Amino acid sequence: MNGEVLGRAREDMLKAERDLRALTEGQNRELRAVLRDLAYRLAGEEIETIRHSDPLAPDHWTPERWGEFFRASRRVHQDGWNNPKALADEPRQAQAAIGRLQEERRSVQGRLDAALGEAERLRSGRDGSRKGPQVTSAIVFPEIPRKPPARHAVQLGIGSRWRREAMVLYLMAALGRSVRLEILDAVGQSEGVGGRSGSLKRVFASGLVPGGFVEEAVLAMKLSRGPTRLAVVRLSERGQELARSLGWEPVESEWGRLLRLHEGEVQEAHTTAVLAFAFHARRRGWQAQVVPEVEGTAQPDAVVERENDRAYVEVELGNEKPEKWRNLSALQGFVALCATTEMRRAQLVAECKLYRLAGRATDLETLIQFSGGATNGRLWVEEWQVG
Repeated sequence: MNGEVLGRAREDMLKAERDLRALTEGQNRELRAVLRDLAYRLAGEEIETIRHSDPLAPDHWTPERWGEFFRASRRVHQDGWNNPKALADEPRQAQAAIGRLQEERRSVQGRLDAALGEAERLRSGRDGSRKGPQVTSAIVFPEIPRKPPARHAVQLGIGSRWRREAMVLYLMAALGRSVRLEILDAVGQSEGVGGRSGSLKRVFASGLVPGGFVEEAVLAMKLSRGPTRLAVVRLSERGQELARSLGWEPVESEWGRLLRLHEGEVQEAHTTAVLAFAFHARRRGWQAQVVPEVEGTAQPDAVVERENDRAYVEVELGNEKPEKWRNLSALQGFVALCATTEMRRAQLVAECKLYRLAGRATDLETLIQFSGGATNGRLWVEEWQVG
């Protein structure tokens, strides 16, 4: 039975894709027809003159070539090619036609997204459950408006795609989230689909990034098995404006905070490591903040908290001086550190024990390797006391 349902969902998905492709091709033909009709009304003699040297004109013109033609053709002919009264209505008619075509395209895209989402849910299980990484604490999203604000509607989706776009905006604006995978996981958990599904990835690729609402980058750091990359995002000024129009006053993003306070552009690997640690801490049910403000000489990279347990953490990539560990221990009574690799963690723990400092430690390799929950939600790999 499940196979039949999945088969029908796949057929619906393929049909939606074919419909979208046909709609796109039809839009191109209709838009060209609108432009061609408008060109003949504005400057029919000029078009015929051009066709003597280029018989395929204007059907094969690019948008740039159309722009050159209309900018050069400013006069209104009074002969049989033009009717000044009808000409006055042409811009409005053309704009209305373009608007209708855009609305039809968005409608088909919405149906396609819905079909893809249904197929993903069926692949994951009829109740939406799936194996693999999950955000431990589900985020409660606010009520999402049925449609995006009118001034941004052309760049954004409709239906499920718009709802997911708005959820992404909320996570970035209200919570300052910057790790793209974490954002998609949270939306996917709420929607009952996998965070790595194509329908969710298109939330960024189809609307938010091309529309200029979100800026993105790929950061990197080195682990034992080679470089590890992390896709990060933040709201542009336009994205912040959109968030405010939805009632969400943007806070500083974690990526932006590291850039501002921690030389994030210069220390790309360290920025990557801090963001990755915060992401994996939240995945295990901890609250996390990067570059917290504290009193004293300590300058921790992050703070994590769960119930009555709080730890200010150094995310360490290089060789550390004893003063940093002593300052951190003076702040909270123990050292909390995150290294990049298991080997480096063992070295740093040995240093702290040598200085007779109690503490707890983890490393990014272990957190990444067991991101699916094999550590039973445990953030710290080891803890120790000193006599």
